Amino acid sequence: MGGAVRFPGPISPPPGLGRTALPPPRCIAIDVDGTLFHGAQVNERLVSWARGRHAAGYQLVVWSMRGTAYAQRAVESAGLADIVLAAISKPGYLVDNEGWKWARGTVVVRDLGGANMD
Repeated sequence: MGGAVRFPGPISPPPGLGRTALPPPRCIAIDVDGTLFHGAQVNERLVSWARGRHAAGYQLVVWSMRGTAYAQRAVESAGLADIVLAAISKPGYLVDNEGWKWARGTVVVRDLGGANMD
């Protein structure tokens, strides 16, 4: 190996964006255990909230430390297969020049009624 890795095409921000603060991306990652499901029970309040967010233009991803197949079964069991973009494992590794700094631009939603996302 050796030397810098070269990517084809432009990888810099579009003109005018530079390194300005951006709003959180309109993508929501939903955890399975303890969030989408409480034990064997579907969190119907979250399902309803997620449908509303999807209708408002958000992309939905369901993820779990238990892996992709588990996340996919959870999506189907919760009745969200029609609106979930991807059901995946939570990442075990992160490749990002910013390290964990990217997380500064995320919002953790704990109160579905108080989530100001628009």
